[in-house]
Amino acid sequence: MNRQPTPPPARRLYEQAIALEDEAAQDAFLAEQCRENPDLRKRVESLLQARRERLSHLDRADADAKDPHSDDVEGKLTECLDRVTKAGSDRSSNPDASTEFYDTSHFSPPSIPSYRLVRVIGEGGMGTVYLAEQLSPVRREVAVKVIKPGMDSEEVIKRFRAERQALAMMDHTDIAKVFESGTTERGRPYFVMELVRGVPITEYCKRHGLTLRDRLELCADLCLAVHHAHQRGVIHRDLKPTNVLVTQQDGKPVIKVIDFGVAKALDGDLAGRSLVTHGSQLIGTPLYMAPEQAKRTNYDIDTRVDVYSIGVVLYELLTDTTPIAQKTLKRIGVDEFYSLLVRREPDRPSQRVSGLQSGSSAGQDKSTRGAGFDAKLLKRELDWIVMKAIDRDRERRYLSVSAFAADLRRYLDGKPVEACPPSWAYRFRKTARQYRVELSVLALAMATLIVISGVSLWQVAAVDAARRESERRERHAVELLHALKLQRALSPLHDNDLARLHELATDLRADPLTDVVSRPPDLANLLMNVAERPTRCSLANAAPVNGLAVTPDGKRALSVDELGDVKLWDLHAPDDSGQRLGTHNEPAHAVAISPDGRTAATGSKLGKVCFWNLQDGTLIRRLTPVTNGIETIRWSGDGRHVAVGSRYSEVWVCDAEGKESFRIVNDHRHESLLFSRDSTKLIVPTREHISVRDMTSGKEIRKIDTRPLQNVRTLCFAGQDDRWLVAGERFKESLIILDFKSGKLLGQIPLGASYPRSICAAGNGMWLRLSYSSGKIQTFQLSPSNGGESVTGRIYSQFLAHRPEYDERLPLASLPGDTSFVSAGQDGHIHRWYQHDLRSSELRRRPGSILASYLIPQTGSVYHVHRNEHQSFDEHHAVFSPAIVDGMFAVASGQTISIIGTADQKPFAKILSPLDGHRDVALSAPGDTLVAGSGTQLCVWRSTDGWSSSELVNRFEIEHDASPVLCDGGKTLIVDDAAARQVLAIDVTSGRQTVVASDIRVSIICLDSGATRLGLVAENRIRVMDRQTANVLIDKQQYHAVRCMHISDDGTTLLEGRRDGRVYVWHLPTRQRLGLLYEPKHSVGTLLRWQVAKESRRVMLEFASDYGGIDLLVLPGRTNR
Repeated sequence: MNRQPTPPPARRLYEQAIALEDEAAQDAFLAEQCRENPDLRKRVESLLQARRERLSHLDRADADAKDPHSDDVEGKLTECLDRVTKAGSDRSSNPDASTEFYDTSHFSPPSIPSYRLVRVIGEGGMGTVYLAEQLSPVRREVAVKVIKPGMDSEEVIKRFRAERQALAMMDHTDIAKVFESGTTERGRPYFVMELVRGVPITEYCKRHGLTLRDRLELCADLCLAVHHAHQRGVIHRDLKPTNVLVTQQDGKPVIKVIDFGVAKALDGDLAGRSLVTHGSQLIGTPLYMAPEQAKRTNYDIDTRVDVYSIGVVLYELLTDTTPIAQKTLKRIGVDEFYSLLVRREPDRPSQRVSGLQSGSSAGQDKSTRGAGFDAKLLKRELDWIVMKAIDRDRERRYLSVSAFAADLRRYLDGKPVEACPPSWAYRFRKTARQYRVELSVLALAMATLIVISGVSLWQVAAVDAARRESERRERHAVELLHALKLQRALSPLHDNDLARLHELATDLRADPLTDVVSRPPDLANLLMNVAERPTRCSLANAAPVNGLAVTPDGKRALSVDELGDVKLWDLHAPDDSGQRLGTHNEPAHAVAISPDGRTAATGSKLGKVCFWNLQDGTLIRRLTPVTNGIETIRWSGDGRHVAVGSRYSEVWVCDAEGKESFRIVNDHRHESLLFSRDSTKLIVPTREHISVRDMTSGKEIRKIDTRPLQNVRTLCFAGQDDRWLVAGERFKESLIILDFKSGKLLGQIPLGASYPRSICAAGNGMWLRLSYSSGKIQTFQLSPSNGGESVTGRIYSQFLAHRPEYDERLPLASLPGDTSFVSAGQDGHIHRWYQHDLRSSELRRRPGSILASYLIPQTGSVYHVHRNEHQSFDEHHAVFSPAIVDGMFAVASGQTISIIGTADQKPFAKILSPLDGHRDVALSAPGDTLVAGSGTQLCVWRSTDGWSSSELVNRFEIEHDASPVLCDGGKTLIVDDAAARQVLAIDVTSGRQTVVASDIRVSIICLDSGATRLGLVAENRIRVMDRQTANVLIDKQQYHAVRCMHISDDGTTLLEGRRDGRVYVWHLPTRQRLGLLYEPKHSVGTLLRWQVAKESRRVMLEFASDYGGIDLLVLPGRTNR
């Protein structure tokens, strides 16, 4: 069977556009559909304009219906539209066709037997409706709908037949009837239906001033009419005021539902075959369209779309506005309108009327005042009914229009409505109105039986339980977040990327959610201390520092800043405020000092160069050799030449007196300029290569290829005798090393970051320092390989030195020697750095003269116990307490236990112990209780006068493997009973024992500072438990020997130290092992013990080194604290 031709694109868009009610919606629709085809949009707009002109003319023709020439005018208009439509179709298939509009001077309706078509009374997307006179077998006025010329596509014919079939199936007084159907003499389908002389329902209600009850009655009749259609298996899909007309019969308003042009069948089809709508075609009118219908996927809609549309009509009858105003649709367009329809809950009718009335009282146009009903009339039941009908979720709407009508009828009859929220009070009030007397008596009898207090208490308990559960969940979420952040921070710690570590630690400590868990984890303090590297001297300038140079002796530095000030600083005086030599009165960015240290040159943003006498601090001369900003100044090694780099302009070269030697035009950045070691050549980066210029003539003598770099910005010499040229660029995250003499590429070093703003080399040329706008500084160690044929480099450290500032330079300068350099930044600080301070940890070999080492708990400083003449113990067999407490520590030797002060390392108390030997000795946190153990016995002493005197409190016969721990202010002793395989908590005064853990043999015991969490190492297992509740937090099998364990003061983290020196971190609230905190880079021997400063600010590990001594590993190394 031959398929009908598909209408051209212009015709399809024209059909969809005229289904929209106003020009703004049509414009938004065309803007979306014709975004990439403006010609197609012009053709469709031409069709729409012709249609508007025709309808305007028809309105005038209707007013002059008695004019005998009116038929001719209508015929001409009809012919005009047909010809315009055909022209649009032709233009769709022929892009070169010109736009032409034909004269609408005659009316030639189609010829239909037994009917005389009088005039056009309406027009839709696919057909034209005529007022016609039926000539036989009866004479009467009817409406005839005829498919438009050129609209005989398969889709349109299906829809036309569907509408005809839908109307033919109806037999209801409130639905327009179909009398006959057929085809015109030219084969165009038509059907004859009842002529409805009515006006839209909203207009009728306004014109006749219908009461609220009358309007609800009309809406209920509309529901019943649509229900009839649903019973016939037809969904209207386009219910709106213009398709619900109201006429008067016997003086009463009667509705008529018309236009089933986009109707859809519930079961089967309407036109003898399935009617499928294009998935992207908008079916219906947006303002009255249900959300599921507006999706443009109309395969999953049901009768509830008509429930929604009737609800919108009722909304408009009550408020004179639609739930989403028409002006909103004009402003945002169809697609955004659908998003708004799904996303936003509309105002209730009473809210809308109240807002309109208040707006009117404020001076708005009376046309926006609403239907004139008091908002109080619409509250509650009518609000509920309307909002249930237009609910965005169709599952919460009325199941059918009949249910909608029934709820309206219940309201009109004063009965409880189904749309009421499930409130017993509402239903009770409705029932009480019907049975006032009976319920009044019953209420008085029941009032005494209601126990409000019990219900209230139950609700309070439920709310409190819900609050506690909510707080628990919130706490757990924050703890998971902290665990994740701690885990992320460990990775840059391993890579020695201290800048990234600083960023993560700052985020962790400043977390706004820490209020839930009172404070950040203690481990964040350790990470921040590692990330913040110490300076040897820090100076503060009032403005951002843009340029920095140091004198040849390395004692002073000259800076230029954003205010233009030139200042001389003493790098060994931390309180120096700088000597101001003068100012440029504009931002200055470049500075250089002559090789003899007597003269300096500075450059500013507007191209001024100043020469300064550094001996007396006076200005020698001021020049303006260039017009663009000066980015760098370089003094030659022999002191005879000065090179000035101007941004994207040129390089100006002069002698030491400021007399011009030559200029080099170069449209590139000049962040770096170099003189060769013998001062005979000038090295200038260009966009394509590095240019080497002769200082005598200024001419280019050779070019150095910079591939794989393409946009070199920064340069420096490195290597022995400046044999290597180091180059960095704007975009690539790498440096290249070139042989300066041959230009050969020797190596490429990855940076992990792009655009180093400054590069300088150490005195021996084997160390590089790089700075970035992010405030980060990297240090690299260079190494020649393959007999000098290649060069490699590794990152030694990278840390955050200054406040980040986008696209700003961070100047660097090396000091004499190989280990120190200075930096300056946009935060105004000038720092002097010592290279060995920049590592995250420090490994120290403990001298033989030191007997023991401690961390001061409050400061984290390292404290050493030295040999001295005051010692009376055998240093080879002495046992030291594990930590300093209240400025003292204990040492057991033989049968004597000495209490020694840290101030002078002199013993101020000695205790004679009944034990034959000592394996362990420890002080309590307050420092007033002492415990000593031999492995089989334990003794506890207490002092109330600072150990001027002491008392043996108790003695216990217990075989133990782990070192005992005093807690609870020295009142409780935690010790293991190896024979009974138990861990005991013993009251040191009464000797009462409590079993903390059973069936376990431990080798290590540790507690947090509050003694609430207990950590045990037992038989290759780690167990952490809550001491009060005995709940086990962690119980993990370990196949590596664990030598040390520490629970942080806040109880959030556990540090696990293994024999080989590796330290792992556990997060106790979430019971997760986060990862590795420290791993030795090389063999360090066996881990003996460790100490952790207060709040985990620093960790010190002691190793038995391979050479027989003790190595100390401090994490972090040197600190500012």
